[in-house]
Amino acid sequence: MEQKEQNKEIVGVVADIVKVEKKYEVAIETALGGNIQNIVTEDEETAKKMIRFLKKNKYGRATFLPLTSILHPQEFKTPEVLKEKGVLGMADALVETEKKYRNVAKAMLGRIVVVDDVDHAVQIARKYDYGIRMVTLEGELLVPGGAISGGAFKNASNLLGRRREMDELSAKVKSYLHKVDELLDEIESCKAERTKVRKDLEAVKGDLQAKFIAQNTARLNVIQAQEKKSEAGKGFERLKEEAKDVIVAITDAHKGAARAAATKEGYKTFVIPDNVGGRFSVLTPVGLLPIAVAGFDIKALVGGAADMEKATGKDVPFAENPAAIYAAVRNALYAEAGKKIEILVNFQPKLHYMSEWWKQLYGESEGKDGKGIFPAACDFTTDLHSMGQWIQEGERSIFETVISVETPEKSLLFPHDEENLDGLNFLAGKRVDEVNKMAELGTRLAHVDGGVPNIRVSVPQLNEYYLGQIIYFFEIACGISGNLLAVNPFNQPGVEAYKKNMFALLNKPGYEAESEAIQKRLAEEK
Repeated sequence: MEQKEQNKEIVGVVADIVKVEKKYEVAIETALGGNIQNIVTEDEETAKKMIRFLKKNKYGRATFLPLTSILHPQEFKTPEVLKEKGVLGMADALVETEKKYRNVAKAMLGRIVVVDDVDHAVQIARKYDYGIRMVTLEGELLVPGGAISGGAFKNASNLLGRRREMDELSAKVKSYLHKVDELLDEIESCKAERTKVRKDLEAVKGDLQAKFIAQNTARLNVIQAQEKKSEAGKGFERLKEEAKDVIVAITDAHKGAARAAATKEGYKTFVIPDNVGGRFSVLTPVGLLPIAVAGFDIKALVGGAADMEKATGKDVPFAENPAAIYAAVRNALYAEAGKKIEILVNFQPKLHYMSEWWKQLYGESEGKDGKGIFPAACDFTTDLHSMGQWIQEGERSIFETVISVETPEKSLLFPHDEENLDGLNFLAGKRVDEVNKMAELGTRLAHVDGGVPNIRVSVPQLNEYYLGQIIYFFEIACGISGNLLAVNPFNQPGVEAYKKNMFALLNKPGYEAESEAIQKRLAEEK
């Protein structure tokens, strides 16, 4: 069977694929006879190949049992014999095999009846005219025609029994070896533990002495720490009192952690009205206090906003109301011209974060109910290098709103270079702002020619007053624009939706039902 390793289609001999209870071993081995050494293969081709191999090498003969040839083994034609006294069953029913080998067992043993002893076997043979093949537990074989074979085996053991015993002994040896390994490991562990205990004992002796010293030192330290704690407590109370003069809390009127802390500690507070959303809070203490702390004139900022309020009031005619005009134009571009994206453009780096606030203002106010212009922003000329191509020739679903600053804070001139290596002397003597203005004008003209409508918001100068005007202008225009879209510009249900999911996923108290629902959904999606 050395060819088995090289030919995976060789299953093994019959003895390899059957298992038998000890009491049936002699009977089954007798029933199998020489067939016990027949070689089982997966198919006929393997059998033919092995026969050629035996012939070529003159290794003798062998009998092969291809699984593909034993698909329909003959049935036992006298099943009533199984009811006779002493019958233990059909030989194939008394062995265990894998499902794929059942036909082999049936072909070898399916027509042989196993009987408890020879007396019963002879009685049955007579009754059925010596037409039944039978085998007894002690190995007597009765074949059709009346022949009986039996006697003592030269070797008391049998092949099936030896195989079983070998398996049992192999399992015992493995078990004993495992126990030996465990005992050796335990011995080594005990030795190591003994050595460790000896070392630990010596260390404990030294530690004990050190701890006596440390104990006395700790007592002194505790006394000193108590004295320092007392002094620190007094200092903390002084700081808490001083904090009341320098800490200002911007809170809701009655709720929130900041309100609770301010009330507890006695901090001065500025109240944010409950009906003012975060994006509309720039002109409330939320924005005004940090702007003032940064050193800017918030009186001028609010003054600019107040003047813009007058310029955009309900009594101002539409043709004179810049906020109403802006809101109407952008909604007309959206509803009638199919312009779904608005890009807020500036040519002043200082306006970058104004654009970031504007994106939140319009995105959070108008983006709901399946409606709303998508707000984007670009800092020109920097973003022309990344977005200019798309704006110029991309999908025509955009329009631009350009914040144009008329007068710069400083007048800076381009110098003259004698060598003119960069070829830019044509700019010498020109103001940087003049060049920037030409870049702005050239870009607007190019974009308009490219099919991008432009709205220009002119700002005389970048200072606190006009910044206040810009803020109020965009806020009031946002309210008008939201109403033109037939949405509520002052709520944000979508924000609350993802906040609710986040709190549910984080198991925030009060969100137990939502947590259970979202976890169930996630489990189903897996």
